[in-house]
Order: sequence, then C-alpha cells, then structure tokens
Amino acid sequence: MAKSYDKLLAGTYSSIFLTAFHILLGTLTSTPDEVDGRLIYYKHTDARFFQSGAFLLGRQISQLPLLGMEIIAFGLPFYFIAGLAYEAKAFFIYLAILIAYKFALKMLYGVLAQVLPKKANVQGIGTFFYLLLTLTSGFIVYPTTIPNYWKWLFWANPMSWAMQGMASNQFLSSNYKQYSCEMNGAVVTLGEIALQSPRGWQSDRVWIGYTFAFLLPYIVVFGTVTWLALKYVRIEPDRQHVEVDICKPKEKTSEVQVPFIPVDLSFENLCYEVTASTSKDKLRLLNEVSGVFKAGRMCALMGSSGAGKTTLMDVIAMRKTSGEITGNIALNGHEQERVSFLRSSGYVEQFDTNSPELTVRETVEFSGRLRLDASNPAIGDDATKIKFVDHVLEVMELTDIQNLQVGSFEEG
Repeated sequence: MAKSYDKLLAGTYSSIFLTAFHILLGTLTSTPDEVDGRLIYYKHTDARFFQSGAFLLGRQISQLPLLGMEIIAFGLPFYFIAGLAYEAKAFFIYLAILIAYKFALKMLYGVLAQVLPKKANVQGIGTFFYLLLTLTSGFIVYPTTIPNYWKWLFWANPMSWAMQGMASNQFLSSNYKQYSCEMNGAVVTLGEIALQSPRGWQSDRVWIGYTFAFLLPYIVVFGTVTWLALKYVRIEPDRQHVEVDICKPKEKTSEVQVPFIPVDLSFENLCYEVTASTSKDKLRLLNEVSGVFKAGRMCALMGSSGAGKTTLMDVIAMRKTSGEITGNIALNGHEQERVSFLRSSGYVEQFDTNSPELTVRETVEFSGRLRLDASNPAIGDDATKIKFVDHVLEVMELTDIQNLQVGSFEEG
C-alpha cells in the first residue's frame, strides 16, 4: 500500500512540475521573436500612432485569446492523462493558475526583449533565468534544503508559486481525502502529509489564493517595467559612425561611358498556367497580358496584392521553372532567347539577397566585375571597372557610406 501511495504522490508532483516547466520553456523560446517587432514599434511611435502604455496594454489584450487556446490545448489533455483530480473546481483553478503564471512569465521575459540589443542576448539571459527559476522552484531542490541566503529566490520565483498553488489544489482535493491517518492527535490526509514533507509547503487551501495574490502583482510590476522600457529605452541597430566633412568639396569622378544597344521589351498575349495543389485542374495566373517596356523610360507596374505583378515579372525574366507559359516575348523585335537575355538584363527581387558581411563598395565592385566584360574595348582592364564603380556610387549618393557593411535586418 505504501508503494502505491508513493507512486501517486510522485506522479502528481511530476505532473505539476512538467506543467510549469512546459509553460516556462514555451515562453523562453517565443521571447526572442519579440525583438523583431521593436523596429516597427519605433516607427509607429515616431509617427505618434499610439502611446507606449496603450501599445503594451493592447498587445497583451490581443494575445489573450491565443494564450487561452494555448493553455487549454495543453492543459486539458495533460490534466486528465496525468490522472489529476477529476473535479470541476480543481480543473478550473488549475487553468486559472496556468494563465496567471503564463502572463507573469511573459511580463518577466518581455523586459528582456525590450532592454537587450539582440536575439542572442535575449536567448542567453533568458536561458539563465530559465535555469534559475527551475532550480529554485522547489521540485529539483526542496525548499527546506535551499540555503537561507538563497531562500529569497524561492519566494520571488513565479514558478514556485504556481507549483505551490497547483500542489495545494491537487493534494487538498477529494483524490487524497480518502487516505488519512492520525498524527499528533489530529487526523491528517495523505495530501496534507505530501505538502508538508519533505518539501515543507503549506497544507492549506488559502495558499491557492496566495498564489494569485503573488502572480497578479508580479504581472503589474513587470508590466510597468516593460512599459518604462518601451517608453525610455530605444535600441537602434548597430551602425558604424560616418564622418562627413561638409566643408570639403567633393571631387567628381570621371564618367565611364559603356556603349550598349537600347532594348525595347515587348510581350503579347502572355499566359501562365499551373496545376492546382489540391486537384488536377489548371489555374491561369496570367491571362493574355500584353505590354511594352520602352528603352530609357522607367515603367511602374502597379496593382493590388495578389494581382500577379511578381508573377508577370518572373515570367518575363524567365525565372519560372514550372507551369505552362504561352505568348510572345521580344527584345527589339527579336524573340527572347535565354542566354542573351540573362546576359543583357538584371533582376532585383523584392527580397534582400546581398551578403551582409560585405561593404557597400565591395557589393558594387563584385557586381561590376561580374557584369562588365573586359573584352569590350570601352572597358579594357580592371582599373576602368573600378572607375565605373566610383561613378555608380556617386550617382547613387552612396560615396559617404561606401565603407559600411550592408548588414542584415537584425544587425542593422
């Protein structure tokens, strides 16, 4: 009988710890993604779209449905699979503790996402907190064995309070009232004994209320810290400092003339069909599209999202490798031919494909050395290519930042 009691107690304690551990781990892995939203937030606040407090409150309210679904999707099956108390009251208290605990962790880790410069920093410091919260939660190291000078970590740990609340909710339920004995002249249940020894938790349902009394102010305190961080801390992407001497006149670079034949690009009755992903039906993405791009003129292709602008450009640029393309594409009246077309055209996609480690100048030089033909008498040698690069940088007004790295979205 004693062995069956031990298995029951160990199973309940393990279930409570795994629940709290899963919520903590999910918060840790999702927090670094909040760093990406900072630049958008900065742009919106610069445009006076909203105040910091309104943004923080609105973001938390908008996450309530998703957070509730996440808690229910995990807690509902886990609760019954783990064999916890089959009582409606105990179950809903369990869900309420999880929701409060999740919000407390989001507020705590939200501070890290606002005051640390990079995702790697958030992940590193967040992992340290994850280990600290886990070790001082009262499951791995019993509260009665934590040294007094570290005991404050146990009492300041939202994970330990959530586990105390869930343990009181479970061990003081009807599951354990049927197992009782007399101790020191009083009748105590197995659940009360499990709470008091060896962990030293309190065997009173009032500690469920204390759990909420700790977690709710915890949410408010760290929510306030997050609000202050949003309002007063601004972390811009790292950029090298550029010193520009406005008094020094800029020397004009010599313009390099590369002779070329202007090209008029025309397309007539262009159609593009693909096979549907769910059936064998044909979907026509382009339907008899015709047009002309005149040499020396900039043409803007406009339309609503999903109208087929990128699809049309990909078809003209010969970048579609699937589907069926019909119609005529001509360059100066000559039918489009793959090798000559790719050699005489450049295609800039909407996604950044530059190497972030190269500088602006190195990027332009790399492209120039690949595209400019040394066999052309107007080019001749590599020195002429560099002159052409200098001229392009000046025309594009990139000379002052030519030695800065291109960077990435995260690094700036």
